[in-house]
Amino acid sequence: MSLRLYIFLFPLFLIPLDVGATPNTISVIIDNNYPPYSFIDEKGNLSGISIDLWKLWEEKSKIKVNITGESWSEALRRMESGEFDVIDTIFYTEERSRKYDFSKPYARIDVVIFFDKNLSSFNNVSSLKGMRVGIKSGDANIDFLVKNGITDFKEYKNYEDVVKAAKNKEIRVFVIDKPPGLFFIYKNRVEDEFRYSEPLYNGEFHRAVRKGNIELLSLIESRFEKISEKEKAAIEEKWLGYPIPNPKYKNYFKISLFILAGLILLVAIIYFWIRMLQISVAERTMELKLAKEKADKFAQELLESEKRYTTLYQNIMDIIFTVRLDGKILDLNPKGLSLLNLKRDELATLKISDIMDEKNQKLVFETIKKRLDNPNAVFTFEVISKDRKVYILETKGTLLYKDGKPYAIQGIARDITEIKKLEKHIIESQKLESIGILAGGIAHDFNNILMGILNYIEFLKKDYGNKDAFFSDIQYLKNSAEKAAKLVQQLLGFSRKQLIMPDNLDINELIQKLSTSLLKYIGENIKIELKLCTNSPAIFADSSQIEQIIINIILNSKDAMPEGGTITIQTEVVDIQNEVEGSNTYSGRFVVLSIKDTGVGIHQDIMNRIFEPFFTTKPVGKGTGLGLSMVYGAMQQNKGFVRILSEVGKGTEVRLFFPFMEKKEKKEETKGIAQPIKGNGSTILLVEDSEDALIVIRQILNTLGYNVLEAKNFKEAIYQFELNSDLISLIISDIVLPDKNGLELKKEIKKKQSDIPILFITGYSEIILKNRGIAVGEDLILYKPFTSEKLATALRMLESKPTLETDRLI
Repeated sequence: MSLRLYIFLFPLFLIPLDVGATPNTISVIIDNNYPPYSFIDEKGNLSGISIDLWKLWEEKSKIKVNITGESWSEALRRMESGEFDVIDTIFYTEERSRKYDFSKPYARIDVVIFFDKNLSSFNNVSSLKGMRVGIKSGDANIDFLVKNGITDFKEYKNYEDVVKAAKNKEIRVFVIDKPPGLFFIYKNRVEDEFRYSEPLYNGEFHRAVRKGNIELLSLIESRFEKISEKEKAAIEEKWLGYPIPNPKYKNYFKISLFILAGLILLVAIIYFWIRMLQISVAERTMELKLAKEKADKFAQELLESEKRYTTLYQNIMDIIFTVRLDGKILDLNPKGLSLLNLKRDELATLKISDIMDEKNQKLVFETIKKRLDNPNAVFTFEVISKDRKVYILETKGTLLYKDGKPYAIQGIARDITEIKKLEKHIIESQKLESIGILAGGIAHDFNNILMGILNYIEFLKKDYGNKDAFFSDIQYLKNSAEKAAKLVQQLLGFSRKQLIMPDNLDINELIQKLSTSLLKYIGENIKIELKLCTNSPAIFADSSQIEQIIINIILNSKDAMPEGGTITIQTEVVDIQNEVEGSNTYSGRFVVLSIKDTGVGIHQDIMNRIFEPFFTTKPVGKGTGLGLSMVYGAMQQNKGFVRILSEVGKGTEVRLFFPFMEKKEKKEETKGIAQPIKGNGSTILLVEDSEDALIVIRQILNTLGYNVLEAKNFKEAIYQFELNSDLISLIISDIVLPDKNGLELKKEIKKKQSDIPILFITGYSEIILKNRGIAVGEDLILYKPFTSEKLATALRMLESKPTLETDRLI
């Protein structure tokens, strides 16, 4: 657009020039890099429209003008310090009006936003919010942006430096005046990389003097008024170029045919050139349009993708986390914060150590090391929330890299606390199912034992006068009671609820014990044959878990032989090579436990489903479908695997592969003392809430030569001890008392006399005690029912202060 469109008319009346003396010289400072108004040319001279206007002013006014070009911020500083009379190419602002008096504007300048072509369109000042904006130091545009709430700037010395920074991707958005902006964009050949907006506002060029210097301002204005529009137009055309003239045909008849032909040829060439240019422009416009549509579509897809991710991040029921390799928690989504009962501002200082105990912290850091080698691994940890609730999380993540090195793990964690509880419940359900099947056979033997006990009590009454018959009856009652106690202990041992505690286990010995205890109750029409290898192979496993596995398989075999049959249990040691099971490959020496029946067999079309939880072919109410799934899981837990071979009508063989273990030497069992020493009149405090047990134990202790003080609860025991502490040499206490437990009694008595020995007695299993919150630790325990010999042995062991864990359980 022509410069004429930006020139304003000066007012008709000016302040008289003869108010003061006319200076011989004036000094002007101007921006040295604002093409086409003022810039340093290739020869190092200050050039441009404003420079030529001042030279013409100098000619008209006969006053010497010294013009200096500086970077704009430096120009403002030097003008403010009083080094110059006039500053040119300055926009009017309220702040500047307090320092300077301004001439009338002589050019209008569009101020626009330039932005990277890959960004969404910027069409107003509000669209700049959240972006770092490139700007020229000292520019009036800064005041405009600050007034509109934009404060994130990166300042540069001049407009050319701003464009170069954008070219080098230091900034992607910048606000500068349109004329020099376009000049430098084309100069740096990045016109295809940037777009610009509609004008944010229209600035105006003024010349300004220091506040109050009206005489100088009037002199400057009056002399510029003497420059004609024609002279201004000539300067404009010099720097902005000449408009392409349209062909004129006014003097057509005066021009010779030769000139006419030349003009026609020229017109044809111009037309062809213009047409080609139009085609080129149309093609380029279409390319730009398609590129813009593609960029807009990409930006929209990116925005929608970001919205989808944000929605997922905010609402997913799993935890999304980012954890630095040193344990600093960098981010948690709302689900994670909610689970841990945390607020987002607490993340600033949150570490792994704040949400895990020492055991799980160690596991996490070991996992991080493994994660560097195995990117697909899934891990399980326990975390503790702010309100001290414990959750079990299953996690999988991916490494994040910075400068080519891993620095954090980002991933998803799932709360599987309830699933683990269900698994635990399923295992217990399996045990109950197995126990229910065994209960019939056990009840049969137990009732036989009870029948003998009840009848021999009657025999005692009749044989009271016959010494031999009387003692024979007594011995029978004792033997029957021991059988009943042993039967109950076997059942409790099978059904006990405790953590898996693997150890070197003689598989042959375990099978033999099962065959003489629980397995004989499978059914009268079921024959069990043992084919055990001679070298007694050892495996590393928990005996209770292996018993459960064997019982589950045998119960399945029993159901597969409704008319009866044979179950063969066999052991052998084999060497295997590259046996694949799921994602694992097994090689080496294995102990194979085979359980084979002569039942109906399994159809091949359901073989691939037999390990699925809750899958069963049994009628409703006859099975849960959990037996083989428990077997499969238990074998995995014991680092082994299972194979099933079956043929319809010929039976099924289940083969359990356990890693072979070298046997450890058995610890020498603590030998009881056949003839324990007598009490010699020493006093024992007996604390027992059961009247029947109290009478029996008191009688045993009196027989052993001890004096007995009795208490039925915690309160009575403390009273008796405080009253007779000088007499009491030993304490026997039931662990579970009506008011407080035996451990609390021990703690209270140890405060009064730290070296007094204490023997605990109980009819509960250790796991039940733990469920009641009673951790027995290293204390000596005698389990009911016990004989006088066992009590005497326990008292002797207590006096010898045993240290072995195996000595603790009697």
